[in-house]
Amino acid sequence: SCKGDMNGFSVVDNIFVPKNIPTGDYLLSWRWDTEMTAQIWANCADVTIVDGSGPAPKPPAPKPAATTFGCSNNE
Repeated sequence: SCKGDMNGFSVVDNIFVPKNIPTGDYLLSWRWDTEMTAQIWANCADVTIVDGSGPAPKPPAPKPAATTFGCSNNE
């Protein structure tokens, strides 16, 4: 099958959140530069920092993958 991640690897960046950061809403932004082309990608996410005294909120349900790689329309 030709569906899914055809690269077999991923890059993970970890972020450090200081313990003394005030609770509240923040914007996390990042960018990445492609290695082999002249492209720059950027994205952002809304983040809410809570005091941790209650249970962690449930993460949203994962969305099904919508991308296929290396496939032709003849399949």
